[in-house]
Amino acid sequence: MKRYLLFTYVKNQDKDNTGNVAGILLYAKTDETITPDCMFHIGGNQIGAKTLDLNTDFKVIAAQLDKIAGDYFQVICSRSSFKGKSKLFE
Repeated sequence: MKRYLLFTYVKNQDKDNTGNVAGILLYAKTDETITPDCMFHIGGNQIGAKTLDLNTDFKVIAAQLDKIAGDYFQVICSRSSFKGKSKLFE
């Protein structure tokens, strides 16, 4: 159900059907043996789910998020570009 809701949001943002809009659900890691880690191409857009280990230092969490952005969205994100915009990165 959540994937379909995300798909609806993505398709509403990609009104011209360019395929340049993607969405991903992020889940907190638990003790479960099965964790979400998938990406699908649906209707020309990327839709996926990924698990983050939040029981760690913030720098490690930030690195996990950078990896997700790079792997799934081909985005290179430098925290230096956030300086002055968020107290988290100062």
